[in-house]
Amino acid sequence: MLNVFKFLNTTNMNDLIKRASFKQFINGLVYVGLLSFYSFAVLGQANAVGSSDIQNEGRSGATLQPKIGTTPPSDASKQSATKQRVIIMVWDGLRPDSITKEETPNLFELRRAGVNFSDNHATYPSFTMMNAASFASGSFPRKSGFYGNTFWTPPPGPSGTNAFGQVQSYKDPVFTEDYAILKTLNNHYDDELIMVQSLFKTAHKAGLVTASIGKSGPAFLQDMDGGGYFLDENAAYPLSFAKELQAAHIALPANAVRGFKKGELTLEPKNASPTKRDGYITFPITEYGETIFSRDATDQTQGAPEESANKYMMSVFTNYILPVKNLICP
Repeated sequence: MLNVFKFLNTTNMNDLIKRASFKQFINGLVYVGLLSFYSFAVLGQANAVGSSDIQNEGRSGATLQPKIGTTPPSDASKQSATKQRVIIMVWDGLRPDSITKEETPNLFELRRAGVNFSDNHATYPSFTMMNAASFASGSFPRKSGFYGNTFWTPPPGPSGTNAFGQVQSYKDPVFTEDYAILKTLNNHYDDELIMVQSLFKTAHKAGLVTASIGKSGPAFLQDMDGGGYFLDENAAYPLSFAKELQAAHIALPANAVRGFKKGELTLEPKNASPTKRDGYITFPITEYGETIFSRDATDQTQGAPEESANKYMMSVFTNYILPVKNLICP
């Protein structure tokens, strides 16, 4: 069972901690994912229960079930049980030696005051989507069937569009950091793109509520069955959630309308594009006859292209999902 605090290097840290009850250790399964440089996060809430009362096992995927021999909680203990959230943050590509007191003081303090797994290892090879699949399934690739950032389907392959509404070819291996491509692939494989039951689906069957926020691809991979709330750079699901955000005068990703049938969702005139990638200056590098364009990593004058999207998703997460949705499970 994961008991995790969330710290960000922001000026409103105390407010974030207070809103989400981050100072308490939490027992029970509510899953959360990646909000990071690439960003994706997941949130849920449930009654706090003893971790010894729940086990995560099963050949066909993770399951939630009481251990044999445990005593069901009494009515009194049910009433006194505190509803808790569990939030898991994953920073894509963040090296442990990048966490310093000077550069990342809050993460540094989290590591000092909490639990530090000094010998932790990513799923190998450490591709973003391959590790996202391990988070989603609780399984290594040999069991989940998901092996990398790209995916090839034997002909006849599926047909569909990507998150930008462009027709996507599946003749060659396709890059999967795109929720619409993942949805197409999952439908093509009859809801078995990941070959074991996901932790989110397990949570939903147990009556828990989840939200997944962040980078297109790994965030969607956590909840491909669409049982919880979802927000990335290009989409907001379900439709009711997208309309809730609009009613709260929160802009939607400019491509959000592409995730629904024509006419189901219309962007407000002032919506703009809150997740638009920022431009940056590149320079050419030619080696072995091939030219690529790279950024100067030491340049302090430019922000990261993902900065606007990350700020937007973090704002929706902290200012709307946490305080307003108040996810409570039966």
